Amino acid sequence: MMIGYGIFETYPVLFSECRTEAWWYVEGVGWQPLELWDLWHATHELSESEFEQMFGQLPPLPSTAFRTGVSDRPREAKLRQQLAALYGSVLDSYPPEWKEALGLRPAPPITTTREELEAKLKANPRFRQAANAADGVIIVGAKPSG
Repeated sequence: MMIGYGIFETYPVLFSECRTEAWWYVEGVGWQPLELWDLWHATHELSESEFEQMFGQLPPLPSTAFRTGVSDRPREAKLRQQLAALYGSVLDSYPPEWKEALGLRPAPPITTTREELEAKLKANPRFRQAANAADGVIIVGAKPSG
């Protein structure tokens, strides 16, 4: 994974290449996760050499840094929920003809059992290779049998 360098207010920041996780260093406190909003809107990106020139040698990051790849902090979770609620309600407000034109149809209910899906795969020669390659892979969306 490539690491990006930046400055937030006057503090050094390291962030993941996809900008899904960031850490900032506060003297006397250490490395802390940085809210993604602050990374995206208030952090100035630096080159590695600019970063080293400005901040010199910093303590190592904690072992938990850049392990998840996705922020689990409450502020981002709340923002994701708000966006989902907003866009969900916007789509719900579309007239039926717009939904049809956009292809927005509810997903059909799952009525096929795992065994039925496996039997269909085994019976169809086009999918035998895929079934063999996916041996041991759980089929997502299949209704549990029994």
